[in-house]
Amino acid sequence: MGTYTDNTNLSSDPATDNVILGDAVEFDWTNGGCPSLNCSHTVTQTTALGNSIASGGFDSQTQTFNAFGNKFTVGPSQGNVTGVSANSLTAAGSYFYECFFHGPPMEGTIVVEANGPLDHFALIIPSGSTQTAGTGFTVNIQARDRNDNIVPGAISVTITNPTGSGAVFTPASPITLASNGTGSFTANIHTSGSQQIVASASGKTGTAFITVNPTGATHYLVAAPATATAGQNANFQVTAQDQFNNTATGYAGTVHFTSSDGTAVLPANSTLVSGTKGFGATFNTSGSQTIVATDTVTGSITGSDTVTVNSSNCPSADKTFTNSSAITINDAAIATPYPSNITVSGLVNQVVGKVTVTLHGFHHTYASDVYILLVGPGGQKMVLMSNAAGGEFAAAAPVDITFDDAASSLLPTNGPLVTNLYQPTAYNMTTPGGTRSPSFNSPAPAAPWPIPATEGTATLTTAALTNNFLGINPNGAWSLYVQDNVGLDSGAVDGGWSITITPTYSVTNSAAIQFDNLAATNPYPSQMVVSGLPGNIASLTLSLNNLTTNCPPELAIILQGPSGFMVPMSVSGPFCGGTVYSNINLILTDNAANPLPPLGSTLSSGFYKPTSYILTRFSQQPIFPAPAPASPPLAAPDGTATFASIFPPGTNPNGTWKLFVQSQSQLGPPAGTGQFAGGWTLTFQLQCPAPTNCTVGSSQN
Repeated sequence: MGTYTDNTNLSSDPATDNVILGDAVEFDWTNGGCPSLNCSHTVTQTTALGNSIASGGFDSQTQTFNAFGNKFTVGPSQGNVTGVSANSLTAAGSYFYECFFHGPPMEGTIVVEANGPLDHFALIIPSGSTQTAGTGFTVNIQARDRNDNIVPGAISVTITNPTGSGAVFTPASPITLASNGTGSFTANIHTSGSQQIVASASGKTGTAFITVNPTGATHYLVAAPATATAGQNANFQVTAQDQFNNTATGYAGTVHFTSSDGTAVLPANSTLVSGTKGFGATFNTSGSQTIVATDTVTGSITGSDTVTVNSSNCPSADKTFTNSSAITINDAAIATPYPSNITVSGLVNQVVGKVTVTLHGFHHTYASDVYILLVGPGGQKMVLMSNAAGGEFAAAAPVDITFDDAASSLLPTNGPLVTNLYQPTAYNMTTPGGTRSPSFNSPAPAAPWPIPATEGTATLTTAALTNNFLGINPNGAWSLYVQDNVGLDSGAVDGGWSITITPTYSVTNSAAIQFDNLAATNPYPSQMVVSGLPGNIASLTLSLNNLTTNCPPELAIILQGPSGFMVPMSVSGPFCGGTVYSNINLILTDNAANPLPPLGSTLSSGFYKPTSYILTRFSQQPIFPAPAPASPPLAAPDGTATFASIFPPGTNPNGTWKLFVQSQSQLGPPAGTGQFAGGWTLTFQLQCPAPTNCTVGSSQN
C-alpha cells in the first residue's frame, strides 16, 4: 500500500471525515485545545477500532483513548501537551469521536467506506510461480483499491503476456469480472524463461511474475551458414527445441549427423550442453548440400539446414587461413609464441565482409586468467576473450572455440569450456586488489583495446560503428596475442588457430558530389562502372562518404543499378539552421540495426538501414529531375523497398551504377547546400558462380 494523507481540519463541531477501510486515522493535537485539532490518514493496517481500542499513553504525558461502542474519546490528563494517536480502521461503518481539553467537547464522525476506487489488479496463481510451457494453469484475479480491498463491479479486463508469444487464455481476453470484482481464467504460456501475465483496464494494471520451463525436445534447430567452401570447415549450431521452439535445456540425448554430400567430413555422435552445441563439418562437393542432425534413439527428433557449397577455387568463397603451430600459455606471462601470426594473401581487390577466429585444442587450468587480442594487418585490434570461464579445471579436455559475432551465446562466466561457437566476450572481474581488466605486454599494440560484451560493445564485423575489421584490406599479417595475467595456472592451444574471412568487393567513385537547392547537383548523376566481379549479388552496401551540409533533411537520393532503382535515403537528421555538419559517413545496409534518424534528430556517422521519411513527414514524393528514373520505390517507413528486394540475390552486379543526389527545394527555406566530399562506395558480397565459370586459381586460398 502507498501513503494516503487527508488534511481535513476537524476544528468545527460537528465534523465528518470519509476514509477507506484499512486507512489509519491519526489525531494530532497541540497547545491551544480542540480548535487546533487536525486529522490525517496514513495507509497502514494495524488494529480495528470499536470495542477493541485499548487505553494507553501516546507521548511522555499520560493520554487516554477510551472506546465504547463506535465512539472514542481523545483527551489529555493535563493541559498544554502534544501527542499523536494512530489506529487502523478495519471494519466499515461510522465512528464517533469526542475531543475535550478545557471546554465543551468537540464531536464528529469518521465514515469508513468498505472500499475505494480501483487502484490495481491482483493476480494469484494457486499452483505457484513455476509453470511448464504448454500446460494450462489457473489464475485468479481481483480488482483492488489502494488498501487491497476488493472493488466490486463487472469490469472488463485485458489479459496479455507481453514477454512471450503464442500464449492462450481461456476465456479469451478480455474477460469480465463478476459483480463482486473477482474472476479467474486459465493461462497457457508457450515461451520459456521469466514471463509476465498482465491484467489491465482503465489505466490500472496488475502483473504476475512466473518462471516457465520448456517441455521435452521434439526437434532440432540446425543453424548452418548460407554458404561454405568445399574442403574448408564450416561451423554450425545444433539446438534441441520443444514444440514451442524453446531451447530444451534438459535434453540429454545424443546427436548423429548425416549429409547429402556423401564425401563430407561430419562430427562424431555427440551430446549437447544445456540443449545446444556448436560443431564443424567439411563439405567436399559443390552445390546445394544438407546437414541433418538426428537423435540416436528417437528418430523423430531431427532437424536440417541447407548450405550452398562453393568451389574452393572461387574468389567469393570463404577463405580459411591456419597456423597449426601450438601456442603455449605460460603461467602469469606472455604465451609462446607471442604473437602467433597468420599471413593472408591472394584476396585481390577484396575487403573483409566477415571474419571469425577459431582456437584449435584450447585448454587451461583456469581459463579466466587468459586474455586474447586479435590484431589485423592494418593495426586494427580487438579483445576476443577476457575474464571468462572461471574455475579450476586441471584436467580440462582440449576444445575448439570459434569466436563469431553471429554465435548464439557469449562465453560462460564459469567453466569448463566446451567446443562451441561463442561471441567475443569480456567480463568485469573484481578481485581483492580491485577490478581486473585486460592487459597485454609489448610488442602487442598499446591500449586502448576495444572490448566486447559484456564490458564493452566491440564486435568483429557486425554492421555497427563498434566493429573493428569490416571493410578492411584482409591481406597481410594477422596476429593473435595470448597472455596469462594471474599466477599458478597454465595451458595451451595445441592445434594453433585459424581465421576465416568472407571476402567482399568494394568499388568507389571518390569524386565529390556537390548539391544546392538553388542549383543543379554536380555531377548528376554520379556514376561508376562495375566490371569483372566473379559472381552474382548476395548482398550490397552503399556508403556515402564525408557528408558536409547545413541542411541534411533536404537531401534525397536514388541508387540505380543495371537492373533496378530505389530511394534509400530522404529527409533525415536535424532541422536546417546555421550549423554546418561535417565529415559524416553514412553506411546503408539492410543488416544494420537501426534506420536513419527522423527529422529533428541528430545525424552522425554510422550504419543504418535504407530509410525514407519524406512521404511520411510531408505527404510528398521526392522530386528528381531527368534523367533520374520516375516513381522510384521508397525505403521504409515511406515504402517497403530494401536493397535485397530491388537488387535481389542472384542479380549480376556488373554494369553501370548511378547515384542521383537531389536537394528537395520544395520543402522550403533555408537554402541547403553541401557535398559528399568523398563520393560514394558500393560493397558487394557475392555468390559464387557455377564451378565451371570460376576462373581464379586455388592459389588464392
